[in-house]
Amino acid sequence: YAYWLDRSLASEAGQQSSAYWLAKFENPVDALTLPLDRPRPLYKSSVGATLELSVSAAAWSGFSSLTSERGLTQFATLLAALEFVLARFSGQTNFCVGSPVAGRTHPELESLIGFFVNVLPLRATIDLNWTVDELLAAVSSEVAESLSHQTLPFDSIIDQLDLPRDMSRSPLFDILLVLQNASDEALTLGSAEGRVLRVESETSQYDIAFNAYPLPDQSLKLVVDYDTGLFSPIRIERLVASLEVAMLAMTEKS
Repeated sequence: YAYWLDRSLASEAGQQSSAYWLAKFENPVDALTLPLDRPRPLYKSSVGATLELSVSAAAWSGFSSLTSERGLTQFATLLAALEFVLARFSGQTNFCVGSPVAGRTHPELESLIGFFVNVLPLRATIDLNWTVDELLAAVSSEVAESLSHQTLPFDSIIDQLDLPRDMSRSPLFDILLVLQNASDEALTLGSAEGRVLRVESETSQYDIAFNAYPLPDQSLKLVVDYDTGLFSPIRIERLVASLEVAMLAMTEKS
């Protein structure tokens, strides 16, 4: 796999992916400045905690219907709602949100044991005056384009961009969004049944990482890892509550 990836990155397609990411960030992206409960330190501490919150079935089921009606993915519409909320909280419309991808883009990789996950920096360039359709179209287009160039490792993107280093932040983005497409509510192996025992996290790689789990009851569970050196639990709860309001509003105005 490593040999194949090395050859792939050196190929014409690999060079096109490199050119895509260089062009994507030719103009600098702003560091997201959300309201903080504590001053940002000079060096990122990575001390964190986890909150398990939820979006109601009324909000998520309607939002999922909106997704289906527009022929979009759940991830793209959820990202659009999150970017809108982040823009409202920060007053910024030019920033980045990261998201991991499985990296199994070829059939030969589907059954191969290994960790191929890559992280994509998804650039948000939005207008708060857009209609719902305009917002969804812009974000879904950004997601589709980025996925078509997902093979280039994130570290390679950073190296090629030669960004100025800020030791208080992660490169390009401080917010991560993960939409889990497999439920962890029921685990079985033959006649054996298992359940997930969550361990309270004491670290956070990013300012905030939203891990979203659609549930059978049509609600959305959000497991949020956050930097306790920056945010209080109340701040995170407000963000999630605002995300639910945004979902309801987008559904009503679509």
